[in-house]
Amino acid sequence: KNPLAVIPNGISEDWLLSHGDGAAFRCRFGLSEETRILLFLGRITPKKGLPMLLQPMSALKSYVADWKLVIAGVNEFGHQDEVELLVKQLSLESYVQFVGPLFGQDKRNAFAAAELFVLPSHSEGAPVTILEALGAGVPVLTTKASPWDELVTHHCGWWVEPTAQAIGDALFDAIARSPEELRAMGMRGKALAAEKYTWTRVAHQTIELCAWLLGQGKMPDFVWQV
Repeated sequence: KNPLAVIPNGISEDWLLSHGDGAAFRCRFGLSEETRILLFLGRITPKKGLPMLLQPMSALKSYVADWKLVIAGVNEFGHQDEVELLVKQLSLESYVQFVGPLFGQDKRNAFAAAELFVLPSHSEGAPVTILEALGAGVPVLTTKASPWDELVTHHCGWWVEPTAQAIGDALFDAIARSPEELRAMGMRGKALAAEKYTWTRVAHQTIELCAWLLGQGKMPDFVWQV
């Protein structure tokens, strides 16, 4: 029954100021300039919910003809084999591309190439990949398995129930948006990340918490009383 202090993960100011080379990413993986990229970046593992994304993609084939889902990440528990099999069963081979894990500038280039980031998880804590996407100016589609209602309140993404139906509905809405609309959403997300989710901001919150615990300041607004 003690009070709970909730301080989020953060991203560096360097990430917010960094630039990616989307053309370099496309060249490396054979993606044309006309291909619109839907990016998943994370561990390829069951809890990430990739089947919940692939199933509605199959139903939306006629609408996603210009899009490609790029799946970047480490194969965990052999789950990539299961996902690749589902891709074949749903006849999505031309809509999905696996590129392996990405780090450093390669990862930043992937975000620069993407128009939309997706994390269709069954369960999450506070995923840093969402912060990275927002910090790179990419709108986000994720589930309520992570605490990201601000995607809706700040108009920078979609936050839906962790079901194939809800993900499909959000995906249909997202791909119907123009590139300009998606870029505007991404810029709102970047502004949100810069305002609330830098490591500098996190450090100030931690100092504020310690001051309160030492009786040298008021209770922070991020402390919850049970």
